[in-house]
Amino acid sequence: MRTLLLALLLVMVVPLRAQRIDLAGMVVVQNSAFGTGQRQFVQGASVRSPGAKAVSSDAQGSFTLTFHGTASGMPVRLSVEKPGSDVVDPSGLERVMLGRATPLTVALCELEKMERTRLRFHGIATESITNRFEEKLSALRNTSVVRTGCSAVGPMG
Repeated sequence: MRTLLLALLLVMVVPLRAQRIDLAGMVVVQNSAFGTGQRQFVQGASVRSPGAKAVSSDAQGSFTLTFHGTASGMPVRLSVEKPGSDVVDPSGLERVMLGRATPLTVALCELEKMERTRLRFHGIATESITNRFEEKLSALRNTSVVRTGCSAVGPMG
């Protein structure tokens, strides 16, 4: 009985260790299709993940990470790096599911463009917050009673 149990356990464990799962993906230039009419790919981006050998993207931006002994459906964390570029959405690389049906697409942006975009969106957000603040302040000024401290004051003008 003990031998049978041990044999059964080995039969279940050995295939798990031998299981191979490939994670395919591609690295692209952010919004390249809008600017050029064609999607541009990033060659030479380093793609890494614990449990897989690091690879580089090819001329078509394609890469395949191979995981051994990991079950399909398990989340893994990826790292994609290319000197002079940054991942547009790094949170999308935090929990990538193994065994996914579609290849993963990772968008990179040149550091300089990324910084300009961040500053532009920061400016838009700051402007929006300032406008909303001014609207609320104006609404308060136009009310019939504005309280300052403990005393009430009439309309401001």
